[in-house]
Parts: sequence; structure tokens; C-alpha cells
Amino acid sequence: MPASLPLSTRLLRRAIFASATALSTWHLTGCTSVPTEIPLQNSREAPADAYVKGALAYQQHDLDKAVLYLEQSLRADPKNIMAHQTLGNIYRDKQDYNKALEHYRFVAEMDPYVYTNHYNVALTSHLLDHLRDAVVSYLRALRLKPTDMRSNMNIGLAYASLGRADLGVPYSQKAVDLDPKSPEAWGNLAVVLDESHDYGAAEPAYQKALELDANRLDVARNFGANLIAQGKGHQAAAVYEEILRKLDNTQIRERYGRALLLAERPEDAFKEFSSVFRREPRNLLALNGMGDAMIGQYERSNEVDDAKRIAGLSYYRKSLSIKPVQPRISEMVRKYEQGGILPHK
Repeated sequence: MPASLPLSTRLLRRAIFASATALSTWHLTGCTSVPTEIPLQNSREAPADAYVKGALAYQQHDLDKAVLYLEQSLRADPKNIMAHQTLGNIYRDKQDYNKALEHYRFVAEMDPYVYTNHYNVALTSHLLDHLRDAVVSYLRALRLKPTDMRSNMNIGLAYASLGRADLGVPYSQKAVDLDPKSPEAWGNLAVVLDESHDYGAAEPAYQKALELDANRLDVARNFGANLIAQGKGHQAAAVYEEILRKLDNTQIRERYGRALLLAERPEDAFKEFSSVFRREPRNLLALNGMGDAMIGQYERSNEVDDAKRIAGLSYYRKSLSIKPVQPRISEMVRKYEQGGILPHK
């Protein structure tokens, strides 16, 4: 069974600020593993062969029984590559990636001329967030098979997670060239381009990914964040509205609010942030968004509607009471508690 990788936690959690008030978090679209066929030995050996029993148990999805027989097989023959390979697959399925890596490394060392052996080491290292090790093994796989789409796609993502998206872009682009009908490849190319701050180039890649698979909400969320990063509030709001027809949660509502602020619709933005706040009363992004929306309405009134300024300050102060160290919010309070006049230093 192939494993699915939501990418490196570091990149998954990395925050990119499109403006002083627009927070977007990139979510990578994923890597895939190489499904491995389990070769069976001669059937006449099956009754006495622990490996065959373990392999059959694995194919029947009885993982615990498979582990029992395969470990028995390795006690009799510690160099049984097929047993190591199957155990690697089982532990990967169980999401015990450390044990899976142990077996995959043995297979790659014993049989270094098969690209999938290095790919499995790379993917498992990637799942463990051992990014440098993952890159090394992806490169080994690519030396043996330069046209493997998954290795190209995944190494691009690994480089991006390491803060070297510039090195990842060529591999991500090659993955798209190798499989131009893969929405996953296009979505991941877009993310790597975003990480290299080439937001304009990422936009058509997101569009292509969604053209190929309109149901990829992870790609749509990234696309909305990309549009916010480019200052395209109206387009971003339209993307989030489409997402909300399929998935409604506080994170999407908060991002939709940010897009509405950027589109100069502070009244509508306030409604979205308030919706988040009602569900999560200690959500700082919602509180800060409510403050930003009120200040936006104050500024649209040519700084006449002082009630909006006072309301905005109250939301900022509530946010600071929960988390005192927020430089931007502290600066907004300092600015607007003086009626919008920022004192000269």
C-alpha cells in the first residue's frame, strides 16, 4: 500500500506574511511512495517457508501475523532481502517509519542498483523530516532513473523544506514535464515556486492543478494564499468562497476574512472574523482581524466614525491580554489610541 506524505512539518508550519495583516500558511500537496510487489518463492517451499507465510499474510492485510513470520524468516536468514522489503512496507503502513527505514536501508545497501530501493529510503526519511538524508537518497534514485516523476517531485519539496526552493524548482518543473496531467505535480510545483517567492509564476501552476482536479481543496487553499501574497484580494476571496461551499472551518473563514480586507470589504471581513471568534473566543487571528476590520471601517469613514476606532482598539487590547508580545498589534494600538495620528520619533 502506498504511503502518503503531507510533506515536511517545517514547511507545513511555515508562515508567510503577505502584508502586515494577511497571514497565510502553505500546505503542501503531498508525496507518494512506490508500491512494491511482494515476490513469492517457489510454491513447493510454501508449507515450510516463513517468508512465504509472512508475504501471504501481508497480502491478506494481516500485518501482525506477517511480522511474526517475517521476523522468524530473518532469524533463519538475516540477509533475506525480500523479508526486509516486506517488513519495510508493513512498518510504513503502520506509520512506524523508524522501523521501516531500518529495513529499507538494508535493502538499498544489499541491492543498490534498483532505483525504488533508494526511493523508499528517501520517502521514509522525508516522512521522518530527515530532509538532508531524503535529498541524498532521492538523488541516488534519480541517478538510476532520471525520469521518475515522484523522485523529481519529492526532491523539489524536500529542497523547499530545507529553505532551498531555488534548487527544488528545476526538479518540480521536471516532474510536471514528465507527467503534465498530474494535478499533484502541478500543485507541488506551485508550492515550491511560492517558497522561492515567485508568486506570479506559481499562480498558473495552481490554476492548472485545479483545472485537472477541481476537488483538490489543499491546492485551492494554497492558491488563495498565493493570491493574497500577490495582493489580489478580490480573486482570493472568490477562491475561498468556492472552498467554503465544500468545507467550512475556522481556518478557512479567517483566511476568507483576510482576503475580504485586502479587497477593501471590511464590513464583510468583520462578519467572517466574528464567526471564527464565536467558535474560538481565544483565537488571536480572529481578534486581530476584528480589530483590523474595525480600523478599516474607521479609515473608510475618513476617520470620522470614532466608534469604529474605539471598537478596533478594544479587540486589539483583548488580543494583547491573551498574548502580550505581538509587535504589529502593539504598534496598531499605539497609532490609533492617538486618534490615528502616529507621533514622529
